[in-house]
Amino acid sequence: MITNEILSHDIEFLLDTLNRLNEGTVKPELVRRVIEDIGKESERPPVTVIRGLPEPEVSTNLIEERKRLLGEVYIKLAEIRSKELAERRRKEQNVNTLGLPTELNTDKAKNLFSLAISNGICDNNYKWLKSKALLAYFADRASEYLELGKGEYNGKRKTSWKPFETLFGYKGLSGAKQDYQETGTLPDGYKDVDKLFE
Repeated sequence: MITNEILSHDIEFLLDTLNRLNEGTVKPELVRRVIEDIGKESERPPVTVIRGLPEPEVSTNLIEERKRLLGEVYIKLAEIRSKELAERRRKEQNVNTLGLPTELNTDKAKNLFSLAISNGICDNNYKWLKSKALLAYFADRASEYLELGKGEYNGKRKTSWKPFETLFGYKGLSGAKQDYQETGTLPDGYKDVDKLFE
């Protein structure tokens, strides 16, 4: 039987639970189990009549207050769950960032990749969306821009191909560059790549 005493106890518990959730001193998983029981109890009629005994008067205000607080706790649990999901996504994105080859794990390189992603040249998972020849062109320009190459060749800093081959999962980018150089024509989309370095 639900009584005013039980309702008052529930209200105190719900207020304490809200405070502890706000302070982060209680695990939401534990709260969910207990709150489900109170929620189920709230769905039942507030008074159970036992034959031969007088019906206790149950305060409607206490019932409404318990329902209101129960709703607030559910909302708070949903907010915590949402924050947990957002934090998990943020950590997953950091894992992707940490997956960059060491030479490309710099702010300057990340900004360059961000531009390439926003211009549809590659996607968030560093999948190259254009031709291999254009990737070779991009890697050549990016290596120079990021000052990755060691040594010089024909008066120009050597291109460091390996970080880009590792990141994008391609091999033989230097050969792809030689192929388009032999034709004397830059690969389709080179102007889009050039814009990333302006």
